[in-house]
Amino acid sequence: LLMSDNTRNFYGRSAGLVEERYLASVFGTFRAAVEAHLPVTLINDWNLTPGDLAGYKVLILPNAACLDVA
Repeated sequence: LLMSDNTRNFYGRSAGLVEERYLASVFGTFRAAVEAHLPVTLINDWNLTPGDLAGYKVLILPNAACLDVA
């Protein structure tokens, strides 16, 4: 489950709207996975490399709007 600093900093940039525009999606997705007893790991933007993602079959991007090209 991606928790994107880029999206939090830039997409949810308006004061007081970061929770509504971005974090609510991350927290809601995380809660749904935990309640369904699904194995979930939080990763960040700098973990979006082939080596770091090699052990995962699914990557969830809840409302991720700003990703780096690298």
